Amino acid sequence: MALFNKTLAELIKIIANLYLDDWYEGEATGGSTTTCADTSRPETDDYFNSTGSPEIYFESGNNATLRRRITDFASTGGVITFTPALPNTIVAGDLYSILTKYRRSQIVDAINQAMDIVVEEGLFWKLDEASVTVEEDTWEYDLPTSFIYVYRVTEADEDGTFQNDEIDPNAIEIIKGTNPQIRINPAFASLTVGRKLRIEGLSVPENLTSDTDACPINPAYICPQAAAILLMKDDTKKILSESYQKKADICRSNTVSMALPMNSKRVIE
Repeated sequence: MALFNKTLAELIKIIANLYLDDWYEGEATGGSTTTCADTSRPETDDYFNSTGSPEIYFESGNNATLRRRITDFASTGGVITFTPALPNTIVAGDLYSILTKYRRSQIVDAINQAMDIVVEEGLFWKLDEASVTVEEDTWEYDLPTSFIYVYRVTEADEDGTFQNDEIDPNAIEIIKGTNPQIRINPAFASLTVGRKLRIEGLSVPENLTSDTDACPINPAYICPQAAAILLMKDDTKKILSESYQKKADICRSNTVSMALPMNSKRVIE
């Protein structure tokens, strides 16, 4: 189980709002397939479309998770015009957010880059007890994805529950490669055909792609690190980028690395 679980959507909002000063949100009062009206918007004409890459993202409704490029904003009625057309009409109550300086995809990429930097420090417990079933005269099995260490394998009992039938660690070997496998040495262990194997180990977080994907790494590191990555490309933001990088580095240095359990076997090089 991961200690932290901020979703991708939450991280994007934190980074854009607190670090990039580039976050606007609202609730539609109506619209069409090419417009979103929000009569509560206080901005002046062309406020959003006067920047380089303005983008509207729909948080809820029939167009949820879709994003479009903003081409115009009219203060009268708070009408945001975008392209290309949506598959469904915007209706009252649809929630949306706007980015003007950075595209949402850029922030997502920066978040995943920040995660990759601390991939070995972001290990979390992983348990799989459904993927591997013992087969007759078979001692090698494909490992479920995303394991980076395996430290314990247990065979289910006749009732399908996992009690104390832990396989001798000396019997377990990891066959590394593009598709890692786990090998049980028959000289040190016996298996019962048809029973499940529970594999316990440590995993690295996978890239975040959907709004609900949770990040198991401390957001106090992820957010300033992602912001620093984004801002370092802008010469006018160099000092701010360095400031965020220092903040991320301090958080990283204060993070206690997880100790590997006894008998841990590395899955990948």
